[in-house]
Amino acid sequence: MTKKTEIVKETGKGKLSKFPKSLLSIKDDIILHRLVNSKKGKSAERLEQYKFSTTIADSVSNGMSKDDYDYNTDKLSTVYSVSLRTLKKDKKSMYLDLIAANELFIKENKTFNNKDAIIKNMETLKKEINNL
Repeated sequence: MTKKTEIVKETGKGKLSKFPKSLLSIKDDIILHRLVNSKKGKSAERLEQYKFSTTIADSVSNGMSKDDYDYNTDKLSTVYSVSLRTLKKDKKSMYLDLIAANELFIKENKTFNNKDAIIKNMETLKKEINNL
């Protein structure tokens, strides 16, 4: 059996061992974070560290906590993160808002970390969101 510390380099504040087993099984799933950060406080600081991450495991490695994942994908009035596993029809307009905000960020910022992978994730998720 693989040790949890072997799954992700624990260089950030996020600890994969705090994630429920259901998330461990989707650690390699793509995720898209809102690139324009309107959060405040500690959660804003963490989002700045992981917003360019493209998988759940990368996000955790860069500081995303389990609570960040739960709140960013489902519990807040603004969606800050979306993955294929979290798509819900009633949140479609919020997902499209995230996509539109990220498209504007990409247009205004020609270079940033993981740009190509983020665009690929965005296109994949956009297709799935439009099918909701």
